[in-house]
Amino acid sequence: MGPFTCLIEREKPSILVVDDIPSNLELMEAVFQKEGFKVYTALGASDAIDQFQNHPVDLAVLDVMMPGIDGFELCCRLKNISGKRFFPVILLTALTDRKSKLKGLESGADDFISKPFDTVELLMKIKSLLKVKSLNEELDHSENIIMTLAVAMESRDPYTKGHSSR
Repeated sequence: MGPFTCLIEREKPSILVVDDIPSNLELMEAVFQKEGFKVYTALGASDAIDQFQNHPVDLAVLDVMMPGIDGFELCCRLKNISGKRFFPVILLTALTDRKSKLKGLESGADDFISKPFDTVELLMKIKSLLKVKSLNEELDHSENIIMTLAVAMESRDPYTKGHSSR
């Protein structure tokens, strides 16, 4: 490396893991941290919503079967809070029937993995969804730049005013 080379370390992607069983949380936290992710854990839906609102979370892995607000409902709520930005959610469950999978997808989940899960498969799906999220963010950023340039150009010509927003 030359004397002017600057290394900029990208911030680690962050994952919110939600389960009502502490040992499951500890297991997933250890697996994800080993892979270089920043991990936030929550023992239930209300804790998960607090974590989501107070930390920059890139992706959530939710257990479906939890007392009170289940993973399906929590998925809906997190998607609503995230608004228009793409926020990937993976549901983990022991339920393997078609009806449960459809309910998971209807709740807005981006993937559905059965327990006991294959760690390699889960990590591959997480990395794939984070790549899609990154590409989505790049696309949004590019769109903002294009709109800014178009508005700047049309402000010079009164005949084209408003065309770029249309």
